[in-house]
Amino acid sequence: MESEDLGGLWWLIMDVVLVIILAAAIIYGTMRWRRRNRSPQQQQRTDRAVKDHYESPDRQG
Repeated sequence: MESEDLGGLWWLIMDVVLVIILAAAIIYGTMRWRRRNRSPQQQQRTDRAVKDHYESPDRQG
């Protein structure tokens, strides 16, 4: 009976630890993505693409 309780406890610990690791990885990745360095040329291309998208006549919305 005690080994079954230990098995359930192990699954609980693994689930909690894995969720914490996943959350930490998502937070780390988001922070890195937001702080990425972009050259002025890349920023201009991004801004131009966004502007073109919003000005296109076939845009829905």
